[in-house]
Amino acid sequence: MSLPVFPGPTPAFAPAIGAVPATLPPGARVLAFDGAFVVVRDAPAALPDEALPITTPHLIGTLDGALVVAGALQGEVPEGHRAMDLRGLASALPAAHWAAAAYAAQVLHWDRTNRFCGACGRPTVPAADPAKRAKVCEGCGHEVYPRVSPCTITAIHDGALTARSELSGVNFDAEAIDLVRFQQAYQASSRVVQVARETFQSILEIR
Repeated sequence: MSLPVFPGPTPAFAPAIGAVPATLPPGARVLAFDGAFVVVRDAPAALPDEALPITTPHLIGTLDGALVVAGALQGEVPEGHRAMDLRGLASALPAAHWAAAAYAAQVLHWDRTNRFCGACGRPTVPAADPAKRAKVCEGCGHEVYPRVSPCTITAIHDGALTARSELSGVNFDAEAIDLVRFQQAYQASSRVVQVARETFQSILEIR
């Protein structure tokens, strides 16, 4: 599962898979999530520079050369910060910052919704190989990987696509961001339809 790297003057985000270092290097960014909402600095909205306390950290990649990890916020949202939906941040954050937060949100959603095996119902644990982002069932050995969406199977190569963008007049950075934004909107709409279907079914089953 990958998101595009954004070339040019915008700081680049490059996704990565691996073990989270026991001690984070200087300058590392920590993205904290309150459920599906990312915690940002308030007025104006921006990714926090300080390392907020998180649980179950995941390696996300690098942002402008700095390591990025993400996890669930431990405790309350601190003063001067707020938890915001990614769609509301699409126009507020730099493109690469938003891409890092969107990628982190998808990884944490996968981790949060696959704590138990879909085949036998037993608990899952992270794969022993840190180079493999997967959950493994302790009972039957079934492996679960993050869902790969066609909207995120995009690789942008600095030289070729930048030149192509200049010739064609198409902004590939903006197009890639739109693809991820549409994916988030589609997932939210699908959830609404699912909840409505379950609600109607419950009403119909009332005797």
